[in-house]
Amino acid sequence: MSADKSYSDNLDYGFIGIKEEDYKLSAVQYMDGFRMLEGQVIELTNGSGTAEAPNNDFVAVTDAQYPIRFTMSVENGWVSPNAQSSMTVETDDDHGNYVYFAPSTTRNMKLTLPEGIVPEETYVIELDLGMSSGNSSMSEFAVITSDTDVPNNGNVTGGYLFKLSSTEKSYSNTTAMPWTVNDNADDTVTFTQNGTNPTWAHLKMTVDPSTGEVHVVITENEQEIYNKTLQAVDTSSNAVVGFNFKAGRAYSKGQFDNIRIYTADQTAE
Repeated sequence: MSADKSYSDNLDYGFIGIKEEDYKLSAVQYMDGFRMLEGQVIELTNGSGTAEAPNNDFVAVTDAQYPIRFTMSVENGWVSPNAQSSMTVETDDDHGNYVYFAPSTTRNMKLTLPEGIVPEETYVIELDLGMSSGNSSMSEFAVITSDTDVPNNGNVTGGYLFKLSSTEKSYSNTTAMPWTVNDNADDTVTFTQNGTNPTWAHLKMTVDPSTGEVHVVITENEQEIYNKTLQAVDTSSNAVVGFNFKAGRAYSKGQFDNIRIYTADQTAE
């Protein structure tokens, strides 16, 4: 590979344990794990290991000499300020590659979206996600705006479009876990859990920027488990800027895939 050249075929180095065919570069308009967005760049850093690549980049080591650095991770990819090594690209038959976070202590990861992709009219956010709660410390997922403050390893403050939080403890025999919606103890949604491991769900949000109205639908295995119209919380802008997941101590894990944003009169495809 060389600089300033476009590649439409498989990456030569690939990823350990990942199917090579999943890493073809393509001009797509949504983020799917580490599938590239149109116009983004891959760089190779010629170092002796991950320590020689910037700490705020996601680094996947293909061998001891050539870590691959995704520049999308600096400005508009998943970043963990204190637990980047706990964020990995995993794969399964249904999702292909996806981002997985299992830090074993209280840490957060954040995705900042590229500028200019959020419509000014009513728009839809969709993503696949799975979360397991931790060990008494709050675990939290938030759809954030410019009003949201995201402290390292702490709970978000300020405005947000949507938030799920749980202080319940996960056990090896846990099969379901309730999560509180928007800090309202009377509003919860229960996700399936496989012991301390998350299972997949699908989140769809329709956001009206002019009113702050957010219609939320969550499904598991195509079965609806939550359907409600909410109000964005303490926002001056109702444009999504990203997502934050905070793992609450041991056992809390998160997995995310297939993020799409489009106008309400379009389809996800």
